[in-house]
Amino acid sequence: MLTRTRMALLIVAAAMFAAAPIFIAYAPNEATMGLVYKIVYFHVPAWFMMFLSIFVCGIASGIYLFNERVSADR
Repeated sequence: MLTRTRMALLIVAAAMFAAAPIFIAYAPNEATMGLVYKIVYFHVPAWFMMFLSIFVCGIASGIYLFNERVSADR
């Protein structure tokens, strides 16, 4: 069963995924590149989260490999 915190996070994540296309659709076109520039509104945050996830996973992997802490593996 989901706890209140996880349920709240699930609702917020669903709302963000539902709202993202709406925000991108209503964003104004860039003066030079026009509609093509809107791809940046999705890909730059996705790129940032990918690198943040890789960094966090790398740190946790290092802690697990060198200190053998089981809590870093979860």
